[in-house]
Amino acid sequence: MVVKKRGRKRMLLAVLIANSEGNILVERFNGVPGEERLHWRSFLVKLGADNLKGVKNEELLVACHKSVYIMYTVLGHVSIYLVGKDEYDELALSEAIFVVTSAIKDVCGKPPIERLFLDKYGRICLCLDEIVWKGLLENTDKDKIKRLIRFNGVPGEERLHWRSFLVKLGADNLKGVKNEELLVACHKSVYIMYTVLGHVSIYLVGKDEYDELALSEAIFVVTSAIKDVCGKPPIERLFLDKYGRICLCLDEIVWKGLLENTDKDKIKRLIRFNGVPGEERLHWRSFLVKLGADNLKGVKNEELLVACHKSVYIMYTVLGHVSIYLVGKDEYDELALSEAIFVVTSAIKDVCGKPPIERLFLDKYGRICLCLDEIVWKGLLENTDKDKIKRLIRLKPPTEF
Repeated sequence: MVVKKRGRKRMLLAVLIANSEGNILVERFNGVPGEERLHWRSFLVKLGADNLKGVKNEELLVACHKSVYIMYTVLGHVSIYLVGKDEYDELALSEAIFVVTSAIKDVCGKPPIERLFLDKYGRICLCLDEIVWKGLLENTDKDKIKRLIRFNGVPGEERLHWRSFLVKLGADNLKGVKNEELLVACHKSVYIMYTVLGHVSIYLVGKDEYDELALSEAIFVVTSAIKDVCGKPPIERLFLDKYGRICLCLDEIVWKGLLENTDKDKIKRLIRFNGVPGEERLHWRSFLVKLGADNLKGVKNEELLVACHKSVYIMYTVLGHVSIYLVGKDEYDELALSEAIFVVTSAIKDVCGKPPIERLFLDKYGRICLCLDEIVWKGLLENTDKDKIKRLIRLKPPTEF
């Protein structure tokens, strides 16, 4: 429990998340005595049961008494409650609840059903601990929160120490070190492996089975991913330009403190699922392949087929010996997807010189991936002009082809 000093009563008193039946899934109390917490749980759940029926996702409701404010809403199948006092009024709570709902949607990929929320429970808790710390709204920037939760299993109060220590370790030892030359430090069962890549320094910290050998594999995957994204060991400006994609790669490489994916091609494939939770991707792969198997026999090159469900559209076709599928929602409807699939098929034909057989496609795989990365970026159709795409991929070194 946080002990409040006289004259400093301002704080976010509680963050609670409950399921549709009123069971508490997550709670964070700050400065609320233990004997009062049961009352708050019962009161908030009843408040939601009375008022949240029929409320739209993220529609905000407010209640207040004296200097205590409550803001609450629905997101998918969960209800979210924030309680504040003094300067944590309606305005401040609306900012805080927006950050919380955005973080949950980022982690889950969409407003969650209860099962999806529980599958992502650990990561959601990590996000909440970075957003609200000791009753204060600590972090509101989405990218910063993502960076912070990569401290896996390190208590919040120790992270500043680790940052300072690692930066000092690099300042003392990395001068004159060559790109990707590995340095190691260890204490008891904690190992640190660090290196330089262009103008950035990279540090990995592990313990127990994540020893020097395991960390050397992990740091190789990380540096390779950064070079793939940036095209070369990056200067700081290039790193920042590619920051979003680098973060996507890191999230696929390390997940909940475990080295999850080490295969470069698999990582590239995974980050092309934009806004689709990891546990749903296998379903989508199976579904799309079956859709093609059922419908693409006898279809001519570039003849377009369409399937849709609610606001999700699928456009697919054949090009030579490969099948191409694009999935979009909302404004990426049939018309937008037809434009996008035309750009993709044109790029593949340009690279291969003709509708490809499988062997030719695999021979040109690297260059095709580069084209796709220029065409679609973070789920948006970024470049459609053939000549511009050619110019952009010429900025990549030949080793990437």
